[in-house]
Amino acid sequence: KSETRLPIYLSKLRMKSDRVKDGEPYYHQISHGFSVADEDEINTLLNYSGQRRLFEGAVFRIARTECVSKSLTEVEAICERLGVGASVTMFMADPNPAKHRCDDHDTANRIAESMFSAASLGKVELIVDTFIDLDRGHNVRNGVIDRLCNPRPAMFVVQNLIAILNSEWEVSGPLSYGNFDNGRWVCANQPERSLVLIAANAPKRRFELSIKDCQQKIGGVGQVLNLVSGKIEPISIITSDTGIVLESKESTSGPLLILSQRAWN
Repeated sequence: KSETRLPIYLSKLRMKSDRVKDGEPYYHQISHGFSVADEDEINTLLNYSGQRRLFEGAVFRIARTECVSKSLTEVEAICERLGVGASVTMFMADPNPAKHRCDDHDTANRIAESMFSAASLGKVELIVDTFIDLDRGHNVRNGVIDRLCNPRPAMFVVQNLIAILNSEWEVSGPLSYGNFDNGRWVCANQPERSLVLIAANAPKRRFELSIKDCQQKIGGVGQVLNLVSGKIEPISIITSDTGIVLESKESTSGPLLILSQRAWN
């Protein structure tokens, strides 16, 4: 390590005993990465015989069935307590190797939520495990490109969200998240503004979000960026005691990023 100066991260091979302990079915496959329940084990390993100086952090895993924002927030808290970084692998395959995950809409929503959440957290590096489709054998799932290298909707999400994250719209600050009727929302709160990501599972024109900590930073007429099409449209933003209500002219679905007028100013 002293010669290469390359960072080293501690990971874990999760075997049958680990699955049984966590109450998960065992499918005769070995996976890798710690879970948020392994904090004490990570701390013990890092402190064993002076090994802490060898590792920049630990590798965590997020299964397809887990809430991405919640898991990333918990990993960030663990890193703060242990004083290390984290490399988080988000697995797009289903835990059951026989189950297919080929819904482009669901994949686009999940990648948008994970990228937006990871960008607001300082100690988390995100790796999404599937780039190109795996269309046969175990763990069949879609990536961001198909087998002919044509982009899937998730590729446009990556492209458009990175463009936003690399602009003046830096995403950082405390993260809040929740569900609404047939979808999920994530909010990154900054001192002067809040950015909201919406992952709608079905076309909707009105979104009622129970966001209670950003009413003073978002409101009035804003803009909504469709992260798949790249199209920007006006949107009405109404604040209330229970959160915010968003209304657009047309029904839409998929990952959307709300850019409020107050943030523009």
